[in-house]
Amino acid sequence: MAAGWSGEPYVTLGFGTRGAPKRWFPEEEKWPALARLLQARGLVPVWLGGPDECALGRRLCAAVPGSFDLTGLTTIPEACTLQYRAAGNIAVDTGLVHTAAATGRPTVMINGISPEPLIYPLGPLALSVRGSFLDTDAQPMAGLPTEGASHRIGPGRVLNLLLALMAE
Repeated sequence: MAAGWSGEPYVTLGFGTRGAPKRWFPEEEKWPALARLLQARGLVPVWLGGPDECALGRRLCAAVPGSFDLTGLTTIPEACTLQYRAAGNIAVDTGLVHTAAATGRPTVMINGISPEPLIYPLGPLALSVRGSFLDTDAQPMAGLPTEGASHRIGPGRVLNLLLALMAE
């Protein structure tokens, strides 16, 4: 996979998408927090994304020492192979969540605004999680959507859903 990896179980993280409402904001807080929770469970975070996501991938990886940034370095077939061999996969509503689900490996989709009936990841161990439809934060995040937004999904919730799928 990458220099420095010694064969530990890993989880792929598909963090990028061109559709801003599909992203998991604030990205530079949520994704590293999730990656650290994975590491605490003995799982190595592996960042996956396309060439236009390399800058964010580098920042996310730098925030989590011991994770691996393969953003922009894999073809789609290579990414699918990594997802198939992974202990699990987590991604926003992007192509990578659908390829991950199709491998049959545990997959959690962090859903922003997309309607589940149209984009639900298809696979035997795939789930979609969405944020609360009510703005329950004492201080809502400026500039973010106020209904069903992914910024209301905590990293711990995503981890727990993945662990439940992995236990099946």
